[in-house]
Amino acid sequence: MFGLFKKKKPANALDEFIFAVYGNPPPPKRANLEEAITLAADKLLMGVVQVKEVRRQAVALNSGPIPYSTHDLALSVALNFFKQPEYVPHLGDVQMMARLQAVQWLQQALVVPVLVKSFEDVLYELYAPVSTGTLEDVRAAVARGDHETALRLVRPLADQGNTTAQYNLGVMYEHGEGAPRDYAEAAKWYRKAAEQGHPTAQYNLGVMCAEGQGVPRDYVQAHKWFTLAVARFPASDTKKRISAIKNRDIAATKMTSAQTAEAERLVREWKPK
Repeated sequence: MFGLFKKKKPANALDEFIFAVYGNPPPPKRANLEEAITLAADKLLMGVVQVKEVRRQAVALNSGPIPYSTHDLALSVALNFFKQPEYVPHLGDVQMMARLQAVQWLQQALVVPVLVKSFEDVLYELYAPVSTGTLEDVRAAVARGDHETALRLVRPLADQGNTTAQYNLGVMYEHGEGAPRDYAEAAKWYRKAAEQGHPTAQYNLGVMCAEGQGVPRDYVQAHKWFTLAVARFPASDTKKRISAIKNRDIAATKMTSAQTAEAERLVREWKPK
């Protein structure tokens, strides 16, 4: 009878973790997989991550040796997404609510304390407000090849309306530096900088409009942005001005006279925001 509850000898570090957190011998697996998926997707990730991705992660974790409870599994699944660099820019707005939810579950004894502490520590480190980051910090991170840090540092500056930061964030998304390549996100940030008058962002947005990258192909908009870039590049920047003129003229060959007139009207009426 007493042999049924005999302690097991840990075979590796994972066993030591399981015994320390869940007891020795640990309880049997008891997580409700579907409920854990719903909790992670809705209560912690707030719909930011697709349910199919949440499910894939939950199934993988639940198939391992850790005897998660339902809420333990939900927390562990969400933590995996909060830690992934490609999700950091998208989960910043929901991380505080997720942390509060984890604390509430802890108070209700639905999760083990060590998981909540790990969840809190990781989110605090990754999502702490960047108040002292500067463009120089961003450039330094890029110079040493740490694009993930550069992305984390540049995002708050871009959100504050800094056109150089917005342009650089567009470049990072266009080239997949620090996050997966995302042309739509690149075009969004180029547009924010372009609308404030950043000439290289205007040029890059023109290219994306002409090629249909991240935005629908629109030669009128491409012509407009190339023309504005030509006007705003300094006279000393001959190479960029020539390139913008060349691309504007290529766009013009694909436009009707009415479309050209429309593009010219948009240029005349444009004002920095």
